[in-house]
Amino acid sequence: MRNSILWACLLVVFLAIPAMAQAQGVRYGGWGGVSVGPQQIDTGDLSSNLYPIIVDFSDFQPVLGGHAYGVIAKYVVLGARGNYVHVVEDGPVSNAEMTSYNYQGELGVSIFNNEWGILFPFGGFGMVKHRLEFSDKSQPEIVEAFGTANHLNKNGMYAVAGFSYLYALNISEEDAAKRALFVGGLHLGATFEVSDEDWTDEDGDDVNRSPAYKFDTFFLLFDIGFGGGV
Repeated sequence: MRNSILWACLLVVFLAIPAMAQAQGVRYGGWGGVSVGPQQIDTGDLSSNLYPIIVDFSDFQPVLGGHAYGVIAKYVVLGARGNYVHVVEDGPVSNAEMTSYNYQGELGVSIFNNEWGILFPFGGFGMVKHRLEFSDKSQPEIVEAFGTANHLNKNGMYAVAGFSYLYALNISEEDAAKRALFVGGLHLGATFEVSDEDWTDEDGDDVNRSPAYKFDTFFLLFDIGFGGGV
């Protein structure tokens, strides 16, 4: 049974190759829009160091972002993304609020670019900023660990790599120009922090306790946007 399924899949791929080769795809174009999805990040050390406050951050976080990409000569893909994460965890001593922003540039090469969409692996670099706040900063446990800061900051730089798939529904074609009303896609990958700074207060001074919070993530984002090309 498994062999039959394997041979059937190989046959489908073999029959699809001529159609893929004949499809023109997008030689030059661009698109942009919004992204939403989950990311996974290790919050264990952060939650452990917040133990006196009894706040436990989840390893899974919702991501909201924006993106813009361009295709050059059919195979080269250049893009940029910005993402926003905001989570609040309740605790008996104080609530903790984490806000993160990250911005990245990407370079990709399309594996296929035809009527069934564009698939490309990508790599790039980015910057991330974290902001940690407590609802009751006067609690002794918070003052002992983090001082009297209104909020804590942490910055870092990271590398990113993954795969992206784009499918466009064309609404018009004029003089070989294609305008897509709806551009849907998936953006899957991982980040690896390459520069890790300690937590600081709003004045940039170190705090007594600086829990590890590396921006090493796995993410799956769903893209929706607009674009066009030739």
